[in-house]
Amino acid sequence: MEIDLFPVSRLYGGGLYFPAEATTEVLHAYADWARNVPEEMASSILMAQIPDIPDVPEPLRGRFVTHLRIAYSGDAAEGERPLRPLRDLGPTPCAPGAPAE
Repeated sequence: MEIDLFPVSRLYGGGLYFPAEATTEVLHAYADWARNVPEEMASSILMAQIPDIPDVPEPLRGRFVTHLRIAYSGDAAEGERPLRPLRDLGPTPCAPGAPAE
């Protein structure tokens, strides 16, 4: 395998967290979404049981989550547009900064 690196002057990225009960919907939406994103968009998905420890933010602590992670190597406004369908899956109780259930 050969890997080339190249400079990136801008990066718009982050993650969206969804509760276990949304996993099926999120995976279907992600599969549809990933087929049509621009080449500058990289993404991954993680399903994990988050440990119930004080170092983890309260809304995530002790929960199973589906975590969508993205990185767009371009302007933030241009990177935000393709994310709208994933964001439209709804505010979730386990999103950082969201109120806990």
